[in-house]
Amino acid sequence: MQDVPYPFFLGPGSLPALVAGHDWQHSELGPCADWSPTLKTAVSICMAAHSPMALYWGPAYVLIYNEAWRPIAGHRHPDVIGKPAAQAWSEVWSDLKDLFDGVLLEGKSHLFEDAPFTLFRHGFAEDCFFSFNLSPARNEAGQIEGIINTVRETTFQVQQQLRGQILSALSEGLTGYETGKMTEVSLEVLAGFSQTIPWACLYGEADGTYVCSQSGAAGLTEIPTAWVSLAQSQNKPEPLAIRLFWPGAPVEQVALVPIWTAKTLTHILLVGINPRTYYDASYQRFFCQIGQVLSNALTTAETLQMAQSRVKDLEELNRAKTEFFSNISHEIRTPMTAILGLSDLILDQTIEDPNRDLLLKINQSAKNLIRILNDVLDYAKLGSGRIQIQNEPFSLDTLLQQSADLFSADMNQKGMDFFIEVDPQLPLHVIGDSHRVSQVLNNLIGNAIKFTEKGHILVSLKKLDREGDDVWIQFTVQDTGIGIRAEHLKHLFKPFKQADGSITRRFGGTGLGLAICKQLVTLLGGTLTIESAFGVGTEMVFKLPFRLQHSDDVLSQQFSGLKALVVDDQSISLAIIGNYLKRWGIEHRLCASGIEALECVQQAEQDQQPFDLFLLDWKIPSINGLELAKRIQALSATRPHPFFLMVTAFGRERVMAEAALMQLQVDGVVTKPIIPSALVSCIQKKFQNPGTPNPTSRGASSIQELLAPLSGKKILLVEDNPINILVAKGYLLRGGVEIFVARDGIEAVEMVAQQPFDAVLMDLHMPRLGGLDATRKIRRSQPGPLPIIAMTASVMETDRQACLAAGMDGFICKPIEIEELAATLCRVLR
Repeated sequence: MQDVPYPFFLGPGSLPALVAGHDWQHSELGPCADWSPTLKTAVSICMAAHSPMALYWGPAYVLIYNEAWRPIAGHRHPDVIGKPAAQAWSEVWSDLKDLFDGVLLEGKSHLFEDAPFTLFRHGFAEDCFFSFNLSPARNEAGQIEGIINTVRETTFQVQQQLRGQILSALSEGLTGYETGKMTEVSLEVLAGFSQTIPWACLYGEADGTYVCSQSGAAGLTEIPTAWVSLAQSQNKPEPLAIRLFWPGAPVEQVALVPIWTAKTLTHILLVGINPRTYYDASYQRFFCQIGQVLSNALTTAETLQMAQSRVKDLEELNRAKTEFFSNISHEIRTPMTAILGLSDLILDQTIEDPNRDLLLKINQSAKNLIRILNDVLDYAKLGSGRIQIQNEPFSLDTLLQQSADLFSADMNQKGMDFFIEVDPQLPLHVIGDSHRVSQVLNNLIGNAIKFTEKGHILVSLKKLDREGDDVWIQFTVQDTGIGIRAEHLKHLFKPFKQADGSITRRFGGTGLGLAICKQLVTLLGGTLTIESAFGVGTEMVFKLPFRLQHSDDVLSQQFSGLKALVVDDQSISLAIIGNYLKRWGIEHRLCASGIEALECVQQAEQDQQPFDLFLLDWKIPSINGLELAKRIQALSATRPHPFFLMVTAFGRERVMAEAALMQLQVDGVVTKPIIPSALVSCIQKKFQNPGTPNPTSRGASSIQELLAPLSGKKILLVEDNPINILVAKGYLLRGGVEIFVARDGIEAVEMVAQQPFDAVLMDLHMPRLGGLDATRKIRRSQPGPLPIIAMTASVMETDRQACLAAGMDGFICKPIEIEELAATLCRVLR
């Protein structure tokens, strides 16, 4: 128990005794015995508290504090016990008085966080920070007798926070700069924190000395030799008197901070020491941390410069490589235009000739060469980051039909079956990059065809997750081909790799296709996976995100009340068609042979529940679809029989010709693999719009059919290559197009000025005046909406962008694909 005259002085430490022994008789508060109950209670609470607490009592705010508050007083203790606050805190009283008076005036507590004060408590002016509360102490009558002050010094925390901000700002501010710029930037960052770092200068090594050319170091442009030695040997920065070497220095003391890069002292930082901050171990650590940040930044900058140099070299290499590929592509595509174009024109003539098979092989080989060339170009563009995603509205049905048209002939030639299965919930129209999606899908289908000798290929589309207008769609390509051994699967997505070296010799290819697909799918934001069993087959799956064009956009046609008979010897085809018919509300029977079909028809006739439509495969064994239709017709000659024939590519004209010879009415021809929208269109037009001519789904159409919508149009062909002129004219004339030819850009400009044209097909590289300049001249002189389409062997993205920038409306790659030519012209002329 402490020896104190009054119990309200009891508390931990020695300070309560000092307070009790103070000469209160001659103080503003008077003898302790005369103190008010409120003061005695406040003193009792203050002395007993284990956290810093002080009382400011009476009109003069007389100071009383406890043991925990003693460090705040510093060297003033114990002299300030019982002193008015104006004397105890003379250097900051002007600020404190306003705070104290505010408490008395408002009569409520005030809280302050990290409030800054400059105090003389350790023999020098010191920057301090405090979080404290000022609360009024009231007597029983409600009168305020004094102020109770609870306080916590936060100087260390605030300093650490400020130093952390400096280190973060320095680290972030130096990111991305070269070493030459770093000196300037680092000092700019430090100058923004002058309260903590009043002055700084960075000296760089030059021929063994450390110099600084900044104006802020005019009196000390070179580090003294002794200090250089110290920087090389010291473990922690000690205070140095800079005015010994520079009398006019802005600070009295500096810290010497060495900056090491790859074990070499490349820089020395002189940092001014804040005279109002105690130079302790944490201050030293802070300067060391600044040195480490600068060292890391300089090291990173040097590494970055080396990397940038390598990147620049690689970019130059990529540019040269891309230019090389572009030139090679142009040189190859020009003769390929002749090979493909002329063979297409001959094959389009429905001639039976011993050489037709040879022409088909030439045509197919040329297309294979173009695919290889496209693979190499795409790989080069992906490697240089030049492929950009173009998100536009497109139809999934159209994309599937194009793939079916592209590969049906190859499948038919190999004697394989090609199936397409579409999820009933699949949206019809989405927003995405149709070109890249089609490229991936076609590459995977082409791969499947290449490595499948017999059996079938199944392409299926399935809707996965949907959230709002965002939907994920899964594309699956499944084959019954040679399969892939498990140990080879991990190498499939590497460029120039195939599962087995013998594969390349047997099946051909560059080994780039799957690598390109993987990169494109990743670029589109999706995933690509492969599962395979050697000798059984392979399943390739890629999943992609799309945006919906419409919230409710699925094929939901209903034909309730109809009854159909489907005949096909392929069980997969029967199952797919059966699912479609079930979805559309059509009652149906599935038959795998003509004999089974005739039995079903006879039974239906006997039950007086005849079929309303017949969907027959043209080439079922033992009896073909036309003969089967003839026999079905004979079973009930008085009733009409809507027949729809399913044929493979290039079979439409032949089946219609044979039907005419047999005097058999065929209401529609659907090309395999069947796209749901094509089948539903046939049924719809027959049963819901009987006056409409019955359609045939789009298969491998002739040139004349593709270009029929352009009949009578006047088109200017601007081309200098005689063979290219021959091919383009051959295509367009068969569509009934009126063709005019200009041999270069100058002729084109003159001809456009002399007469009107519906469209212009423009080559890019021509003598006298190229296609880009010719387009610009036409646009300046002919402001009207004249469609100009580039038709060129220059197929890089930069070429496409240059054409659009010049004012062109479309872009067709050579060698010319008749489908692309027809689609582009129809688009710009509609």
